Amino acid sequence: MNEIASVTEMSKTDHVCQEAKRTEFYKKIDIILLMLTYPATICDALQIRKMKKMASVTEFSKTTLIRQL
Repeated sequence: MNEIASVTEMSKTDHVCQEAKRTEFYKKIDIILLMLTYPATICDALQIRKMKKMASVTEFSKTTLIRQL
């Protein structure tokens, strides 16, 4: 009886793993489709993110300079 229970448990675990892999795969496909559909929007978003990072670095360096003076 224990062997049957352990086999059932393993198949449940396999099913959960397969479901997780499938979900991850579909997420990747969604991202690829989004990039193909709205390439400019994705590029703009990435550019804005870069600019924000650069701006925060600039702000940080300004405040550091002021403190040093």
